[in-house]
Amino acid sequence: MRPLCFASLMALAAPVASQPVDPDNCGQCAGSDFLDQCLIQSWEASHNGPAAWMRARGIPFTITGESAYIITFHPDGEFVMEPYTYTYSVSASGHTATGDGETTGGRGCWSTVSPNTLNLCHVGDGPKISVTVRMPTGQIINNNNSMFQKSTSAWRYFCEESGGLTLDIATSPSMGAMSVRMHRRPPP
Repeated sequence: MRPLCFASLMALAAPVASQPVDPDNCGQCAGSDFLDQCLIQSWEASHNGPAAWMRARGIPFTITGESAYIITFHPDGEFVMEPYTYTYSVSASGHTATGDGETTGGRGCWSTVSPNTLNLCHVGDGPKISVTVRMPTGQIINNNNSMFQKSTSAWRYFCEESGGLTLDIATSPSMGAMSVRMHRRPPP
């Protein structure tokens, strides 16, 4: 079993050039100030993309509980990621490890470029991730990281005619992109 496989996969976004970010005065993010209107709203993950992505690669990972994963793109170029918590299990060779994780909320500026590239320019290093793994032997492993390798990341996105959104979050060249389906959240 690879106990840290989940923790090591948490730096999911492909880094691009870093720049200072002021979400109270968003202008350009990663060299663009274009905002695709289809993104301007609050989005919630429709299914757990990370778990499905890992299972498709042979990692027996199951989310056993989670909060909603929500990201909001504002018309002034600001984005907000809500905090996200989850519990999980990983089973292999007749043994099961369990754990929990938390991603802090984050904010920054966003922009889009053709073809279908969403840039996120995070305040500082962006959201932080804390993951705890409880091994069948009783060993406890803690891992704390920044969610992204740099303060600016680029994701592929696809706004659908049905009103949905798919985010393809780059992981690594050898592992491929992780697709996360999102649906619109109703206004508060």
